[in-house]
Amino acid sequence: MISNNFYLYMRSFILGISLCLASVSGSLGDTGIDAVQRYAYGENVGWLNAGTTNTHQLTLHFDGTSGALSGYAWGENIGWVCFPTNGFGGVTLDASGSLAGYAWGENVGWINFPTNGHGGVTINPTNGAFSGHAWGQNIGWISFNSDNHGVRTLAFDRKDKGTPNWWLAQHSVREDDDAGDGVPAWQKYVMDVSPTNVGNSLAITAITNDGVAHVSFTPASSRRFYSLLRRTDLGPSGSWVAVPAQSRVPGSSGAAQTLSDTNASPNTFFAIQVEE
Repeated sequence: MISNNFYLYMRSFILGISLCLASVSGSLGDTGIDAVQRYAYGENVGWLNAGTTNTHQLTLHFDGTSGALSGYAWGENIGWVCFPTNGFGGVTLDASGSLAGYAWGENVGWINFPTNGHGGVTINPTNGAFSGHAWGQNIGWISFNSDNHGVRTLAFDRKDKGTPNWWLAQHSVREDDDAGDGVPAWQKYVMDVSPTNVGNSLAITAITNDGVAHVSFTPASSRRFYSLLRRTDLGPSGSWVAVPAQSRVPGSSGAAQTLSDTNASPNTFFAIQVEE
């Protein structure tokens, strides 16, 4: 007989200016600017500080695929530059990491983040570093490259248990927050489910055997990888072993998915492992 006991493995990791109304993040994940890497540079205007204070800095609002900047940068020679969110201008981030749109400086006018191959500013999702150039008709090119100190968002930095700041900010939670079902937020990040919904954790829903053991689970995410593990002894001498050809299988886009074991022995226990 095949047992439907299961084990879920959660991996921890060793994610007043006119015309301009800009919101700044007050969320629990820090999506502001690095205290050291916070400077852009323009040949005609000097340094622009993108991380002046907690209430006047650039903030990246990200949802896992795309996002937008809000907040302010300060130039000693040109005053405040605003990244608006009120429909006038605005700078967005697409899935490729490219920024597009316009920031506004009361003393210098619009600053363009072009996407037509001339200049162009991108953000590296691995480390949050900006690179490339923006263009102001009245001030010329502004460099965000690291050789000029550069600008780096903290949105992609991770907390102690591996949860990225942007995700904590998006859901307004801390890593250990629990919605009431005993599953902390950091584990729900690994599962790729909402941390504020009770009972939406990854679970095995069925095990069937028609000569092949089929293990169904839900929810599955196309942004995660799943492995089927098995063991025949739940005691201290036993260990989980990966089922051949069923390791790091890409998640489906639906709510449920099935992995199979063609060589399951009687009294086999199964586990689903989820990873980024």
